[in-house]
Amino acid sequence: MASTRPQKIPLATLQEAARLATRTALEPFGPIPDDVALTLGTHWEDDEVVFELYIAKDQPTDAVVLTETRVNQYDGQVRSVRVFEEVVAGVMAMRTP
Repeated sequence: MASTRPQKIPLATLQEAARLATRTALEPFGPIPDDVALTLGTHWEDDEVVFELYIAKDQPTDAVVLTETRVNQYDGQVRSVRVFEEVVAGVMAMRTP
């Protein structure tokens, strides 16, 4: 008998979980300057949806990734939040006093 896989959670729900977890992880750094144009990228790896918060550049390979948040697409649990601290610190240094 074939086992049935659980139903996938809607992407918008997973994105909200990632947004909240990412916001919490970035709190120690303070607010990102308003003039920094952020982009949210999404891709799938196995059972996880990977959300990357990055600064886009002319070439995709030149993008500056600030965070990576992994959320399970079946149970909605945030598996990990990775903050690229040196990159975020550099972005925060661009703040105008």
